[in-house]
Amino acid sequence: MVYKSKIGVGMVSVLAVVYTACSLLMLFDDSWPAILIITPVFVLVAYTLFTTRYIVEGENLTIKSGPFYNKIFSIKAFRKIVKTNSLITAPASSTDRIELFFNGYDSVVISPKDKDAFINHLKSINPAIVYEG
Repeated sequence: MVYKSKIGVGMVSVLAVVYTACSLLMLFDDSWPAILIITPVFVLVAYTLFTTRYIVEGENLTIKSGPFYNKIFSIKAFRKIVKTNSLITAPASSTDRIELFFNGYDSVVISPKDKDAFINHLKSINPAIVYEG
């Protein structure tokens, strides 16, 4: 089952404002070729925001975010899920997030669009998961 990441309006807005401001400054400064350099960077960031997804297959959760983040986690290792609005770097396209704790003190922060269905799916595979919403 594939769960898409929730896309926060704030994150998209910041991306659009920063790109527009940088582009306008470069145009006014007559350094328009620099736009050719920053555009691929912003396209990559936007691509990452819009393609982040969480895939539950069997007893594994695969988190894919852009071309660089692709990790597999055992759902049986998850012990706790906590709701968070943390701004730490994470494969999450929104600030409406959950943090999955596993092993000793390891965790990963994600932002599934349908959090309830996602959490219920994980709990159906590993009923020992505690959800602190």
